[in-house]
Amino acid sequence: MTPAESEAIEQRVRSLDVQQIAHHAFQRMCQKGVTEQQILDTLRTGQAIEIHNDQNELRVLLRADVIGQWSACVVFSLDRQTVVTVWRNHVLDTHKTLRIGQYQWNINVCELLAIV
Repeated sequence: MTPAESEAIEQRVRSLDVQQIAHHAFQRMCQKGVTEQQILDTLRTGQAIEIHNDQNELRVLLRADVIGQWSACVVFSLDRQTVVTVWRNHVLDTHKTLRIGQYQWNINVCELLAIV
């Protein structure tokens, strides 16, 4: 994802109001120790990590260092303006074993967000 695409995602998320937090996300909040305020902070200041079309809706993953040595990771549905799920990652976790090809979507994100 290009810096312009990341910025476009971040601007879109920041322009929307959270309509709800999904039941699954509430469960994960309890399991992972992520608060509602940390979710809101992540949506307001987090870095866009990825965007994908999942369950027939556009979902974005944002990450922000808002929990001391932990980052809050939030999946947000742009279509439903809903927090789908949350978890924590250590701030030094660089995902060295991640196979990035599974997460690359061959689409111009800026153009996509301009028409959505």
